[in-house]
Amino acid sequence: MAIDTQKLSTSLIIKLDAGVNENGRPINKIFTLKRIKPAAADQDVYDVGTSLAEIMKLPASEISRQDLSALISE
Repeated sequence: MAIDTQKLSTSLIIKLDAGVNENGRPINKIFTLKRIKPAAADQDVYDVGTSLAEIMKLPASEISRQDLSALISE
């Protein structure tokens, strides 16, 4: 039995560097933009992430894409 996938949703996640705490551990803030079209190209999602990161007051340490897919048996 073959298994196929169907993309359900995509999110853009920007991890912001907010400095360090009193113990020297990094403080991160997470910004999530949901309802991205699942068919959007990786480069387009990355470009949006870098553009949004440029207007935020904190530097971005990571830009990632999160896809949610359903597994469908054929």
